[in-house]
Amino acid sequence: MKKLLALISAAALTSVATADVTIDLAGIYSMNGAGDAENTVLSLDVGAGMNVIGISYSDVSGMGIDADGADGGPSWGNEMRTLVTNSASEGVNWGYFPAEGSGSAGGPWSADDASYDLVALELDFVTGDDGLVFVEFYEGYNDHAGADAMYTSGTLTIHTAAIPAPGAIALLGVAGLATRRRRK
Repeated sequence: MKKLLALISAAALTSVATADVTIDLAGIYSMNGAGDAENTVLSLDVGAGMNVIGISYSDVSGMGIDADGADGGPSWGNEMRTLVTNSASEGVNWGYFPAEGSGSAGGPWSADDASYDLVALELDFVTGDDGLVFVEFYEGYNDHAGADAMYTSGTLTIHTAAIPAPGAIALLGVAGLATRRRRK
C-alpha cells in the first residue's frame, strides 16, 4: 500500500513542469514609451496556462545613444525599462539601473545580478490559451527620435511553471486520504 501511495504522489508531482527562457540582451535598443510600435517586442511561446513565476538577470550593461546613433546620448540609465506580459496585458515591468539618473547621463551603466520570485511578491501571472509571453524593451522618458539607449551585454531569464492539472491535485488528495485512513 505504501508503495502504491508513493507512486501516486510521484505521478502527481512529476506532472508539474517548469521551463526557463533566456534572452541575450546585447544589441537590444531602448526606444520610446511603453506600447510604441518602434520598441523591440519579443514574443515567446512558453505554453498555454503556464504560470510566470520569476524573473532573473545577470551581467546587464547599457549605454545612452544620441540622436545620430553615437554612444553617450542624453538618456539616463533609470529610463531603460522592460515589460513582461501575457496576451491580456497582465505582467510586470522594471528597470535594471534604478540609481542611474542625471549624474550618469549617457552611461555606461551596469546592474548587479538579480532574481525575483514573482509568486512571493504576488506578481506572478498565467499565460492565456495562446501560451505567449511578450517582452517589451522601452524608455521611461523619450529623449529624442530613434533609440535612446542600448543594452551592451547581459541575459534576462523568465521562469515558468505549469499549473498542476486538476487530476494531479486529485491524485495527491487520494494519496492523503488513503494515508489518513490507513493510520486509523
